[in-house]
Amino acid sequence: LWNFSHPELVRTDDVEVIISSGREGNQVMSNRTDYGDVTLDLNLSAKGGTEAWIIVRGKKVNDVWEGVIIPIVDARGKIEVGTQKHAKDAVERGEAVKTIAYSKPFNLRVHPAGIAVRTEVNGELTSYVPYPDRGLASSGAIGIYVKRGEVTIHQLAVKEDNPPPVESKNSLSKQSTAPTAETADDDAFIPLFNGRDL
Repeated sequence: LWNFSHPELVRTDDVEVIISSGREGNQVMSNRTDYGDVTLDLNLSAKGGTEAWIIVRGKKVNDVWEGVIIPIVDARGKIEVGTQKHAKDAVERGEAVKTIAYSKPFNLRVHPAGIAVRTEVNGELTSYVPYPDRGLASSGAIGIYVKRGEVTIHQLAVKEDNPPPVESKNSLSKQSTAPTAETADDDAFIPLFNGRDL
């Protein structure tokens, strides 16, 4: 299901997946690379000192992952999240930045559709950015890179706007716990982490 650059730095239990950076950073990417127009729904938390980012539409180019990234960073004593940028860009873009206390769970929804990506934090729109001149791939891998610190995934689920044939879904975990209250209203979400099967 997932490719870990440092699997020894990933801890799991029946509820959550804890990803530590170690000295070199830790990258977790889906083995599946054809996620197109989707809604990625995460409940996660981050410790103080963390620098990480979520990746969507990820493509490996010359051994480097390209795509749209959503930073999750420790800034001024709290975790900041809500902006986004293309991996080729230096400047983050977004309408709002949300601050979250260390180790406090929050909900992040990422919705790439066409050439644009929308993000919401705890149900509030924080960014909507089109990438007309960046050659954004129509599909790709999803994942998370923890450069510093530690991120805990309490839930990770995905809903596909145009899902592939059923046989392509067999690689996804079907034994995961049910989505949390934030996503229980939409049965189309498929959990991808469950703390046991990675």
